[in-house]
Amino acid sequence: MVLEPKRDVQRARELVFAHSLNPIAYQILNPGIQHWFSHEGDALIGYITCNRIRVVAGAPVCSPERINGVVDRFESEATRAKETVCYFHAGPRFAKLVRNSRGHSIAAIGALPYWNPVGWDKILKATLLFATRYPARATKE
Repeated sequence: MVLEPKRDVQRARELVFAHSLNPIAYQILNPGIQHWFSHEGDALIGYITCNRIRVVAGAPVCSPERINGVVDRFESEATRAKETVCYFHAGPRFAKLVRNSRGHSIAAIGALPYWNPVGWDKILKATLLFATRYPARATKE
């Protein structure tokens, strides 16, 4: 049995806050994104359907130990509906899970921004030092 996609933004938000490390996951809370929830209620996939392709926004939102089962169930339901699945901007952790799969392929088209606050004090001090030595001046052209 293929279930109709549901949209429960509050439940989706709770799962995103509980399990997502990828900023793309928050995009699935936007209007127009369909929500697929696991039967157990502990996983979420946000997607749109276009030309019988379920385009998934980011990686599935669930605990790491559940991701393989969630992917299998979602893809099985898509197959029963005569649809295929494309994961868009799923991130490196998801790519590691499927990289050896014969049923998946990966096309890298960009990278997630990376921010590490360690060392920012040195960067800020250098920026302030530069700004005091070479103050910006407005000129009229």
